[in-house]
Amino acid sequence: MADPTLHPDEEIIEGGPLIEDSPATAARALFLGILLLMAGNGLQGSLIGVRSETEGFSVTVAGFVMAAYFAGFLFGSRVAESLIANVGHIRVFAGLASMASTAVLIHALFIDPITWGLMRFVTGLCMAGLYVTEESWLNDLATNATRGRLLSRYMIVTMGGMTIGQFLLDVADPDGVKLFLLASVLVSTSPIAYFWSMAAINLIIAAYLVWRIVVADAPEHPRTFVAFPARASAGAIALMRGQRTRIDNEN
Repeated sequence: MADPTLHPDEEIIEGGPLIEDSPATAARALFLGILLLMAGNGLQGSLIGVRSETEGFSVTVAGFVMAAYFAGFLFGSRVAESLIANVGHIRVFAGLASMASTAVLIHALFIDPITWGLMRFVTGLCMAGLYVTEESWLNDLATNATRGRLLSRYMIVTMGGMTIGQFLLDVADPDGVKLFLLASVLVSTSPIAYFWSMAAINLIIAAYLVWRIVVADAPEHPRTFVAFPARASAGAIALMRGQRTRIDNEN
């Protein structure tokens, strides 16, 4: 006899439901990381288009710069699978997010269409690998009963993050460097969510503090980027170590 407490698509198999809401709960940290990553990517894509025009790039050159992203995307989708098999989801996600964050900063260091095209290629490569990592990770969390719901939430978070990133274009002057820094901060903080499934509030506070200290008060000069990756990485490592210590103490 059917159990009325079960969701209609949760069948009883050998004495219990196939799955309940635990995969969705476990995926919340993943969704938070995806939201931050997509916000950074959405902001970067819009910013590059606007800056290409203000920097005097021709329409053809700007088109090649933007198209390089999709060339990298095609290549990255072929590489990500072997990387995941060799080192696992977490390391691949953290490594590709770090590389994508660095590519954002190089856009502001060197205002040159060739450099921008190369960095857009790197960004596309990283984003393709990150998409593969995210979706394979969700498949690992899901079962036949919950896969559709998890993937639908994934698409909502992905599109929502891209939309938020485009609205962030009004946060600062597109002709300056702060928006590049903001995009880098969003991409850099996205892996932290995977380690902090129970500390989303701390993650948001940490991202805000990095923005206030490193971005909002940064001089409008590319040389300030030299210290940014080291400072942001050191802050992220310290925050993750503090979270790990807290968990160890609780146990």
